[in-house]
Amino acid sequence: MFKRITLQYEPFMEYYWKQKGHANPCLFPMIKTGNWVPDELHIMLRITDVLFGCFFYQLMEDINQFKKSTSTLIEQEMHRIGLTHFQFYESKTKS
Repeated sequence: MFKRITLQYEPFMEYYWKQKGHANPCLFPMIKTGNWVPDELHIMLRITDVLFGCFFYQLMEDINQFKKSTSTLIEQEMHRIGLTHFQFYESKTKS
């Protein structure tokens, strides 16, 4: 009733390594690099996510200074631009 589908992995990897500029293995080796198009929205969201992660990591290096001045300034600005619910998550663990 059901037909078994087998997939040969090796031909896809051979094609992948022939592409110039590839330093890491692809996420989906079955999809050839010419068959997908990244859209600008998701690229910009990913870049923004990484930049905000770095930004807040640097802010949190001195947690006492951050709690005193920076966190209140950020919360005030978020309320000024119309975000009704904004708060910093305080981790219960020490990492």
